[in-house]
Amino acid sequence: MVVIGVGLSATAANMAFMGTDAAGASVFNPQGALVAAVTLLAAVIFSGRGGIVGTVPVLLAIIVGYAVAWAFGMVDFAPDRPGRVERPGQ
Repeated sequence: MVVIGVGLSATAANMAFMGTDAAGASVFNPQGALVAAVTLLAAVIFSGRGGIVGTVPVLLAIIVGYAVAWAFGMVDFAPDRPGRVERPGQ
């Protein structure tokens, strides 16, 4: 499990800290870095609590991170294909 986590950490850091500019070049994304930091901090804080909060710190941190990303306008609610509803088996 540790090997998988270490292997995925580089990909996670790249996805959180890097973005692309208009020319397609890789650039530092400060908003992504802030969202990642807040999410990590939330996980650390929740893991130190007792009760149900201490039992599910990763889930709660994901919710906090999603809310922070939404507040920064990083969440896109637009449908992938307007007017088309995908149904299983189509």
